[in-house]
Amino acid sequence: MCKNLIFLSFENLNNRLYTNYLMDDFIKKNINIEFITFDKKNITKDNTSLKIKKKSFDNHSIFLEYISKFGSNSILVFLFLPVSKIEKEIYFLLSSKKITKVYFDWGHYPRSIKILNSVIISSAVIDFYRLLRNIFIINKIKIDFLFQSGSKSNLPNFFDSKFKILLNSFDYEYFINKNLKKNIYKKKYAVFIDVNLTNHPDSFLLNYKNIDKEQYFTNLFLFFEYLKINFNLEVKIAAHPSSDKNDFNSLISSNYKIYFNKTSYLIKNSNLVLTHHSTALSFAILFNKPVLFLYDDNIKTSFKKTIYRSIVGQAFTLKSPLINLSKPYELNNIYKKDILLYKEFISNYLCGPNKNKRNIQTICDYLKL
Repeated sequence: MCKNLIFLSFENLNNRLYTNYLMDDFIKKNINIEFITFDKKNITKDNTSLKIKKKSFDNHSIFLEYISKFGSNSILVFLFLPVSKIEKEIYFLLSSKKITKVYFDWGHYPRSIKILNSVIISSAVIDFYRLLRNIFIINKIKIDFLFQSGSKSNLPNFFDSKFKILLNSFDYEYFINKNLKKNIYKKKYAVFIDVNLTNHPDSFLLNYKNIDKEQYFTNLFLFFEYLKINFNLEVKIAAHPSSDKNDFNSLISSNYKIYFNKTSYLIKNSNLVLTHHSTALSFAILFNKPVLFLYDDNIKTSFKKTIYRSIVGQAFTLKSPLINLSKPYELNNIYKKDILLYKEFISNYLCGPNKNKRNIQTICDYLKL
């Protein structure tokens, strides 16, 4: 029986990772957990369990020497995909190690493949393209277990996995197991799901272009004001865990409130959800909230093949409004939603075959923990 779980990440351990990867459940089963980060420059304090051993490395040789001490009774859990050069290097460095390797795909939602004059190629063509892409990807990385939420994840086929197991997404499991507090807000409001677009830690790894921070927040501010004047909606901001409150200075000075670690609560009690491409979209769908997808010319230009495609693909899948904040907008029915498409999204992307079985049971059964 395995007693060691080793989590590898380019992000420091935080409450979100601790919760999403069920670390508390593993600890209760007396499984030793070690968390290794490759972000040695940005070590931060966290409020997670003291029972988790934390280490950081910026030297591959020292890291490999350390990992070699673990035997077949240990499991490596990757918290990143082999996308950037350094991420690929770590996967391939570990490929020869005789240690169980695991990846969790917690929510690769729909993306458009190509956009021609704002018309999206049909989903059948997209599915065929993805099939060809996945067949011809070379140098696939061998892992032992790929755990995936939903049956239609858009995860590119990076892996050659021995076993592929379907789970519920962590948002779905949180949704069915938690009783969120009652609404304490008296006024109607919209919630904006921040993704830290101007300063996300992945931006450096993936070599994303920087966007104009001032212009980005100006566009958001003008749209928030438009909702307030025309629909009597306040806007509350659910900050991304990696965001710095100082990044929101222009909005804070305009009396917009920023909330950390309250995303699901804010969505549940909202009247409308505003987003770019956040995985927290799942809560909007589970709580049956209308969604507006936002972008501007800056996002479209800087992230044309990445974030912009995700925004367009998700809006298209749900038939939800897609709004360019750089252009004049005149909205009528902002509360539009398609219940049948919401149900289909839950089935395709958020639920496993046994949606009432807890993920921790499924994972422990397969990993023999």
